[in-house]
Amino acid sequence: MNEEQLDDLILQSLEHELGGIKVYEKAVECAVNSDLKEEWGKYLEQTRTHVQILETVCAAFGLDPRREALSRGIVRTIGSALLEAMQVALDTGDSVAAELVACEAVVLAETKDHLDWELLGKCAKQLSGERRTHLEQACDKVEDEEDEHLYHTRGWCRELWLKSLGLSPVLPPPEEEHDVKTAIGAARAEQASNRARSRATDKGGHTMAARSRASRKSASTKTKARKSTGRAKTTTRKSATKTSRKASGAKTLAQRKVKKAMTERKAGKLKSGRSGKKVTSRKQAIAIGLSEARKRGAKIPKKKK
Repeated sequence: MNEEQLDDLILQSLEHELGGIKVYEKAVECAVNSDLKEEWGKYLEQTRTHVQILETVCAAFGLDPRREALSRGIVRTIGSALLEAMQVALDTGDSVAAELVACEAVVLAETKDHLDWELLGKCAKQLSGERRTHLEQACDKVEDEEDEHLYHTRGWCRELWLKSLGLSPVLPPPEEEHDVKTAIGAARAEQASNRARSRATDKGGHTMAARSRASRKSASTKTKARKSTGRAKTTTRKSATKTSRKASGAKTLAQRKVKKAMTERKAGKLKSGRSGKKVTSRKQAIAIGLSEARKRGAKIPKKKK
């Protein structure tokens, strides 16, 4: 393995994460959707941690984290261009456009970031001793978060673009709802988004056809009364079905959020929103998961004291 190129990759990755902090700070400023703003705020804090992790890797490899190189300059230039694009969009006063530009900027930045960490993981397997240990530990801590950053933001970018085009968006995107962290999961999430849009389109088409048929028909008073009764029954059934689905949806969302919180607790990554301390209690993790589900709109009754 080319050791000199590995050193360059580590320094490039560090420069990219440093630039990533600025990209997320500006992206949060551009975000209009409250869920997206919250998501990017979390990624910003994780990116700051990634910088610290890479600085530790530099120390283990005997690298000066401030050492300049041509590749670092190029990475910095690309990051500056993304920041400039977001600022230009903000200056126009078009908040929808600024949010879309920010989504695209984050996707571009995270694509490079994702590749860097994937390459570092492959390099770690070719090393031995303490250098291998340090690099593998760094990749284990970061790679899942980088997967989430890329796949979730791509989902947000797609759905917000569809919204701006007047099509039927799925918000929050399926990538976030299902906590996608793999390429296969991202593909399935996009398929789920397409199915949801297809159902919405079909439903709209059937409604228009029914209205058209009703306008062409001239029914007797008795027939109208029957239709009225039939529609009332149908509406009652639909209302009951919709209520049932909402309850089921709230339960499913709560289950996903609680599962995510429990997973983060076991990994030592779950922190209290108020104190910022690491959460070790199972009950507290469940409470955090339920709280997150409520923020997403799930109607979950609070526990009676």
